[in-house]
Amino acid sequence: MKQTTSSSSSLCLAGQAGTTAPAPSFLLGGIPLPLLRERRHRRGRGRGGRVPDDRAEELRIVRPRSWRRREEAKLGRPVGLLGGRGCLAGPVGRGGLHGPETPVEAARAGLVSGKDQIIDRSIQYAYVNAIRRAKNCIYIENQYFLGSSYGWKPESIKAEEIGALQLISKELSLKIISKIEAGERFTVYVVVPMWPEGVPESASVQAILDWQRRTMEMMYTDIAQALEANGIEANLNDYLTFFCLGNREVKQEGEYEPEEHPEPDTDYIWGSRGQIGYAIVAMIARGLMLGPDQPVVLHMLDLPKSADALSGVRMELIDAALPLLRGVVATSDEAEAFRGVSFAVLIGGWPRKEGMQRKDLIAKNVPIYQSQASALQQHAAPNCKVLVVANPANMNALVLKELAPSVPAKNITCLTRLDHNRALGQISEKLGVHVDDVRNAIVWGNHSSTQFPDASHATARTQHGEKTVRELIADEKWFKEEFVSVVQQRGEAVIKARKQSSSLSAASAACDHMRDWILGTPKGTWVSMGVCSDGSYGVPKGIFYSFPDPEP
Repeated sequence: MKQTTSSSSSLCLAGQAGTTAPAPSFLLGGIPLPLLRERRHRRGRGRGGRVPDDRAEELRIVRPRSWRRREEAKLGRPVGLLGGRGCLAGPVGRGGLHGPETPVEAARAGLVSGKDQIIDRSIQYAYVNAIRRAKNCIYIENQYFLGSSYGWKPESIKAEEIGALQLISKELSLKIISKIEAGERFTVYVVVPMWPEGVPESASVQAILDWQRRTMEMMYTDIAQALEANGIEANLNDYLTFFCLGNREVKQEGEYEPEEHPEPDTDYIWGSRGQIGYAIVAMIARGLMLGPDQPVVLHMLDLPKSADALSGVRMELIDAALPLLRGVVATSDEAEAFRGVSFAVLIGGWPRKEGMQRKDLIAKNVPIYQSQASALQQHAAPNCKVLVVANPANMNALVLKELAPSVPAKNITCLTRLDHNRALGQISEKLGVHVDDVRNAIVWGNHSSTQFPDASHATARTQHGEKTVRELIADEKWFKEEFVSVVQQRGEAVIKARKQSSSLSAASAACDHMRDWILGTPKGTWVSMGVCSDGSYGVPKGIFYSFPDPEP
C-alpha cells in the first residue's frame, strides 16, 4: 500500500481471483446430474422406428441447454431447471413433465419439495425405469458417478452424513445381478473424466473421487458376490466397466492435437487460493487491515487465465461503494501490480502434493517467487512490507527472502496468525468467555502440524479480574493433548467439514497480522508471527519461524 499525498495506501494481492466451479446443470438428491434422453441403436429398428425387444437399449447423458431452449420457445416463457415458479422437470423418455409452479402441485406430480423449493426426482425415476427395461447393455456418460451411499462400506465415514442417496448406482448393480441369476449376459459401461471439474488437489474434488471409489467398490462387491453365489468364474469387467478419460502423457504419431492447450508449467493453485483473496479484498476496503480511517488503493494480481474472474472481482468492489476504496487495479502484469505498493500479501503458490520431497516443492515455488521477487525489488515502495500466505508459508517466505536480497529480511513475514487465532478460540470456548477476553497465547514453529501452540502465558478476563489460563483451566491433560491437537489439526477439520480449505478465517487472520504489524498491539499484548529468526530462543538464525511479537 503506497502512501500518497492524498494519504491513501495501495496494496498488492498476488494470486487471488475468486474463481469457482460452474453450477451443476441439475440437482438430484444433492448429486449434480445432467438431464437424460433415451438413444436407440440405428440398426435393427422395427416398424415405426421402435427397437425390437431383442435389441439393446442404451442411456446417454446429454446437456440440457438445447432442450431448455426448445422448451422456452414452445412455452413462450423462460423455464428453470430447479426451484420456485416456472420449474420445468424433464424431458423423460418420450413424454416430458411440464413444471409444477407450487409445492402443492409438485407433491401431486410425485416430486419432492421443501421450503417452497421444488426438487425434481423424475430424473432418478427415469433412470430407474430405463435401467429396469434395458435388455443387453447400458451406457452412461457423466461428470461424476456416485451414489447409493447407504450401501458403502463404513470406513472412516458415516454414509448417512454424505447424503448421496440416489438409487441409480445400486439399481445398476441389482440389474446386473438379476441377469447373472437368469444366466444372461449384460454389461454396464460408465464413462467419467479422469478428474472431475475443479481443482484436482482441492478437498472438494478429492472428496468426489473418494465417493466415486466407494460407489465403484460397492457395485463390484455386489457383482462379485452374485458371481460367487452362482458358481460363475468371470472377469468383473465383463459386467461393469468404468472408463476414465484423460490426456495421454506422450503424444502418439498422427494423434489429433487441439489448437488450444494449457500454458506450460501453469497450475491450478492460483484459482483455488482465490477463495482467500475474494474474502480479503472487502475486509481491506472496509478498514479491517489498516484501520477505519485509512483510504486504500487495491492492486490485484493473478494469472492471465484468471483475467475474467479478476475483472469480476473488480466490478464487485466498485459496486460495493466502499468509502475507503480509492482505486482498484486488476492485472496479470507483475510490474503493474507491484508498482509503488507499500504492502504486499502473497497468496498464490505451488501446493505440496503426495510424493513430493521438500526440494521438489522448492523447485516448483522458485519460478513463482523469482518473478514476484524481481517485481517487488524493482517496482514496490522502498520499505514495502510483505506477508506470505501461500503454503508452505515459512518455506515460501525463505525462498522470497533469498530471491529478493534488496528487501530487508525484517520486511518479509509469513502467516501463523491463523493458528494463533485458533488457539485463542479454543481457550475461549473452553472457558465460556468472549475471545476478545483471551490474550497472549503463542504459536511456535511452522504453519503445519509440527507447530506448538502454547498457552503457558495466556490470560483471560473474568468477572473476578484477569487470571492466567492455566489457573482457570486446571486440566494439564487438556493443554497437552486436546488443545495442542485441535489447533494443529484445525485446518484438516475445516476441510473435512466444508470440503474446502479455510478461506474466511485465513483472510481475517491476514488482516489481523498486517494491522498489528503496522499499527501495533495494545500494551501488554503479543501475537504470533512468522519472521526471520535472529537466533533468539535458540532458533537457528535465518530461518522463518513463528515467534511472539512484540517479544514478551
